[in-house]
Order: sequence, then structure tokens, then C-alpha cells
Amino acid sequence: MPHTIQIGETHYRWLVEAAHTEGLSVNDFVMRMIEKQRFVDESVPAKDINPEFHKKSRWAELSERIRKKPPLSGAGDYVWKCAKEFREDFAFHHDVEQGL
Repeated sequence: MPHTIQIGETHYRWLVEAAHTEGLSVNDFVMRMIEKQRFVDESVPAKDINPEFHKKSRWAELSERIRKKPPLSGAGDYVWKCAKEFREDFAFHHDVEQGL
């Protein structure tokens, strides 16, 4: 059976913004906060925790994907190789003319 609570406008605006940031409705965000707090309190056995409310945010998932498979993997080696080739092939014109 659903229950209604009353909160001030300032707190509600914060909830709306926080929920939006997480990609959730206000109701789902509040449920997630409650589930997390219950988990932290360790007063609820793990079997009673709803796993749906422990999903990672979209940003956390993106960050994890980037850490596991960096999009610029090997770019540093490529830049180092190009710089080395440039240094080996580079010469001032007066060095070449004098045979140095």
C-alpha cells in the first residue's frame, strides 16, 4: 500500500535534480536511497535487498567500460614512435650542407 510523505519545496527540487542526474524517477531514486541505507545499516539480510536498486549509474557504467577498454589504447606508443622517427629524420639545412 503506497504512502504519502510531505517534504519542503527545496528538498523536493533537490530530489528531482538528483534523480534526473541518475536517470531515475523521483520515486525510484527515493527507493534506491532507502535500499542503500538499509544495506549500510546491515539490519536487513542480503536476500531482502532488491538488486534492481543497486544498479550502477550510467556514468559509473561508462567509466568502468573506459577503464576496461580505453579508447586511446596504444596512442602513447604511436606518438612516441612518430616522435622518434621525426628526431631521426630531422636535420638543419646547414648540417646537411657541411656534411655533419
